[in-house]
Amino acid sequence: MPLLSKPIFVGSAVGLFLFVSCLTACSETSSQLISQRIAFTSIRDGDFEIYVMNADGSKQARVTNNRDNEGRPAWSPDGSRIAFTSSRNQNWDVYIINADGTEESRLTQNSAYDEFPAWSPDGTKIAFQSDRDGPYQIYLMNTDGSGQIRLTNVKANDRTPSWSPDGSKIVFASERDGDREIYVMNTDGSAQTNISNSPDSGEWFPAWSPDGSKLAFLSDRDGNWEVYVMNTDGSDQTNLTGNAADDGCPAWSPDGLKIAFISDRDGDFEVYIMNADGSGQIRLTRSQGDDVFPAWSS
Repeated sequence: MPLLSKPIFVGSAVGLFLFVSCLTACSETSSQLISQRIAFTSIRDGDFEIYVMNADGSKQARVTNNRDNEGRPAWSPDGSRIAFTSSRNQNWDVYIINADGTEESRLTQNSAYDEFPAWSPDGTKIAFQSDRDGPYQIYLMNTDGSGQIRLTNVKANDRTPSWSPDGSKIVFASERDGDREIYVMNTDGSAQTNISNSPDSGEWFPAWSPDGSKLAFLSDRDGNWEVYVMNTDGSDQTNLTGNAADDGCPAWSPDGLKIAFISDRDGDFEVYIMNADGSGQIRLTRSQGDDVFPAWSS
């Protein structure tokens, strides 16, 4: 009997240790999600507005309050402000607002559609897309709206810019090859390069991982929209979401361990999160209207 009791005790102790370790890890993960925030666009109140929630889906709160549509939020690197687009002037313009909904200001002021703002990692610049000169192209401006310059100049749409973590490059989607591909360029617009090279499908909404090694993006190569990830040189393109629904708009968590995205797998579009390898997909929002364009605060 003593010969059996020691292994049983050791096995029980190991099991208890693993159980406690699991609880600790789960608690730490839960605490991290509660301390992090995700901005998103929702039509739950009749028009599209900007909302913010904890990264576990709790405390969903409305930030903008306007009769027109607001969307496509992007956090400033310090988490204090949100850039977004609004249709309140009969066209889409870029605005910024404090994360608590105060001190709103308009950055672009023309009759074109200016959309999809993306902050530079140092918080001094905002990239965006505009059709002011014809097709959508990628532009750059200071965070007060001054110094607006054009970075791409092709006869096809260039859209949805995203900065590299070191601030040296911008990734975007382009239709210049007859389909939609993921391109990368230097922040002065030079060295524009196709990195997805998938001529039989459409790719867009690229998002750079926090460590700079990966790009999440959207692809319809499987017959529906799925979230993919690839290395920044275009290699190892992998489907993360893998279901019959449409999934899109990927946004990395600050630590690079999770990705927020949208899916209509349960009816309308809602915000979900998953691990960076595609596992552990869970739903965060449950509204009666679409919840889209998640953006994770640093």
